[in-house]
Amino acid sequence: MDIGCRLPFDPLMTSPYSSIFPLTRPMGVSNDLFFSIPQSPFLSQLIHALPSFAHGYGTKYPTVMLSTGPFFVDIQYAFFTENQDTIGLLHDELYGGPKGFVYHVHGSSWHEEDALFILWLGRHFDLILFSIWIVILVLCSIGIAIRWRFCRIGRGWILRKSPTISAENHHTLNNA
Repeated sequence: MDIGCRLPFDPLMTSPYSSIFPLTRPMGVSNDLFFSIPQSPFLSQLIHALPSFAHGYGTKYPTVMLSTGPFFVDIQYAFFTENQDTIGLLHDELYGGPKGFVYHVHGSSWHEEDALFILWLGRHFDLILFSIWIVILVLCSIGIAIRWRFCRIGRGWILRKSPTISAENHHTLNNA
């Protein structure tokens, strides 16, 4: 894992919570460190939900995040209906702050180029969304202009008198 122990965990082991998980940014509830009593309802939910989330999600980063990683735990925490008050959440100051129980080391062994791209998308989401809206507006404008032009031409065709075939001009059409 990507953490090291700084302080003894004794105060956490005697807490009134059935499970303790850290809060992390940007995800929410993480699973690189957690504590649980035997038969904890939340841990039981996590274990039973694993088969439902055990899929490949295209690349390594989303597969880890969604199948067993922090996003999976965060989703399960959101779905946990029994009693979220039984789950203790370690905030920054206790999780990785200067006086926290653990310190973070550079690791992220499962992060590859796909993670960098996904994180880049997250950091630039507003710009990407704005760009998509601009492209949609431009394409709609082009579509409206083309449709307007063809409708004008079409109306001209409809209003223009078409040649009719009659007995008098039938022979001229055959000779043409």
